[in-house]
Amino acid sequence: METEIYTLRQKAFFSSHYLVLDAIPSPSNPNITYNWSNGASTQSISVPDGGPYRVTASLGGCSISKQVDIPKNPEDYLWIYPSGCYTTCYNRGDKDEEYSYLIGPTLSLPSWSWNNYGSPVQSGTNSFQTPFYLLGDGSYTSTINTGHCEAESDPLEYALIDCKKCEIKDVKIEKVYQNNTPYCSFTYDVVVYSSASVPFTATISDDFNNVSIIPSSFTISPGVNYLQFTVIPQGSFSGSTNWTIQGSMFIDGQYVPCIYELRVEIPRCDNAMFGSKMIKVGDSINPQLDDLLSIYPNPAKETATVYYEMSSEEGDLEVYDLSGRSVAKHNLRSAKGEVPLNTGKYQAGVYIVVLRQSNGYTMQQKLVIE
Repeated sequence: METEIYTLRQKAFFSSHYLVLDAIPSPSNPNITYNWSNGASTQSISVPDGGPYRVTASLGGCSISKQVDIPKNPEDYLWIYPSGCYTTCYNRGDKDEEYSYLIGPTLSLPSWSWNNYGSPVQSGTNSFQTPFYLLGDGSYTSTINTGHCEAESDPLEYALIDCKKCEIKDVKIEKVYQNNTPYCSFTYDVVVYSSASVPFTATISDDFNNVSIIPSSFTISPGVNYLQFTVIPQGSFSGSTNWTIQGSMFIDGQYVPCIYELRVEIPRCDNAMFGSKMIKVGDSINPQLDDLLSIYPNPAKETATVYYEMSSEEGDLEVYDLSGRSVAKHNLRSAKGEVPLNTGKYQAGVYIVVLRQSNGYTMQQKLVIE
């Protein structure tokens, strides 16, 4: 017995339309039963959006499965593009100067472009969208086509300004603890030595979004500052990464933006650890796995979708608040798929989505609910 999946209507990406998928077995038999990955058990199904759909046709003790990947609405991917007003710093003349950049979704697109003031400045076809470096001021958008229709992101009004180096003599990481949480997190005890004459407010962030840092804003007073941060790796990251402290200094009667950069080592999480423990930060391994965990939209309001690809056939997906309380759990029975989350019933805040595979590997991502 063989089976194929056919699409009976292609206009799936308008609000009043659905895409119809029809499983056609060969040879046909009225006693064949159908089981779809979305839980349906009819020969034809109507789906509101794209994604992977799998059907298993069974007759007696024989069964066969087939999967089809339907292109998604391009608007499903627009959350990844920042919008609004954003100002960032650079050090003029710094030989190690780094520029911010934008990234696109992690899938090959029939066509895409990066635009500045409405005009394409970088484009491609049948390829992944390459990163776009923000080398100057502008109004930046992205246009993507997923194969059925096209969408453009809201503009990012971007300004690049010259920043001074903050009046910080040194930053030292004194201790690192792995926390007793159901997701991977660490506590970093940090000492900041400030040479400024007055306190100033600062923010701290990871340049490459390898980790989330909580709290992200704090006050630096003159002299020695003892600070403590919760650090939550994204994905399965470990290894070296860059952090930037950004603040402002009062110079000649006005506040001037300033930055201080440091290199930080993130250890691997010991999944067998059941209690808090101080660890030594040394060489860490960032395993190169073909696994993927993404959430869109993020930040989310009423709903969010978790897309995953993992190297094992089974696993568990669990959502935690920052206190470690589980708010949702799903059993995964395929190596690739999507899980819808009803985020509208949760309080606004930061959550951690953890994917635990049956082979022992773990991935996690931050989810922000507005």
